Amino acid sequence: MPLLLGSLQVIELQLDSTQKTRNLIESLLNLTKPFRPESCARQVMIFFHVDYPERLATRIRQAQDLTHNASHLTGPAAYAFLLSWVVGGEYRIAKQGYKIAMFNDNHILGRFKDQWNSFLAESSNEENPNSEPNLQEAASSAAKNHSNKNNRLKKDYIQVIDTLLQDAHAVRKNIELGLYGRNDELRATLDIIITNITWSHTKNFPVLYEAIHQNNYQEYLVAFLKKESEKLNIQMEKYEIDSPAYKGIAARLALYTQQIQELDDHKKPQDNKLTP
Repeated sequence: MPLLLGSLQVIELQLDSTQKTRNLIESLLNLTKPFRPESCARQVMIFFHVDYPERLATRIRQAQDLTHNASHLTGPAAYAFLLSWVVGGEYRIAKQGYKIAMFNDNHILGRFKDQWNSFLAESSNEENPNSEPNLQEAASSAAKNHSNKNNRLKKDYIQVIDTLLQDAHAVRKNIELGLYGRNDELRATLDIIITNITWSHTKNFPVLYEAIHQNNYQEYLVAFLKKESEKLNIQMEKYEIDSPAYKGIAARLALYTQQIQELDDHKKPQDNKLTP
């Protein structure tokens, strides 16, 4: 199932000591009702729906007038930013003598995960308030519709954030192992990694983390899909044609065949720039 990024939106504000954006931030929070992770350098708002897009556009322009460190990203570009930030690739502010590389902050992922768990817990509490049974039975249809809407939004959050955390953990593990290089090499490699992972999700391709940093990643992907197709062909021989297992394998094989053809027909993923 492809990762549905079309409705994903992210607002990023780098924090400043003057507090001049405080009121504006409160207004943006009221408009977007976001998941709001933070780091010591920036505030991020993640959301999928806004009731008043015109007001949001006005607030974002005001934020950009107040500070040049404000941006509004959507779709794949929003996901690419989030992944780069969570794995430490968006760290830009380093104090003199600070030990963490400016592009390799390994603390953000743990903090982000804690904030996500808190967000889920708060959402669950909102859905299951401690109220009397008779009051629950008297809930209006409008309240029920609001609950259904929140449930749909929560599913959108879970699909994207769970995938983001899976990607981030795999990338951080390989960074620590040195698979993606060190220092300046890692900075260049991270750009390729983020682009290739985001591209793979939008195309519903598997993500091969051990090869995701390669300039010729598409060739690795084709080789993987062909190898998996060979395995599926062998598995199919064990089942009757009308069996559910055979049909399931046949569907996966058809998908892999289609993906191989698509990869052969299109240019490399790193050529598909994911800029907002």
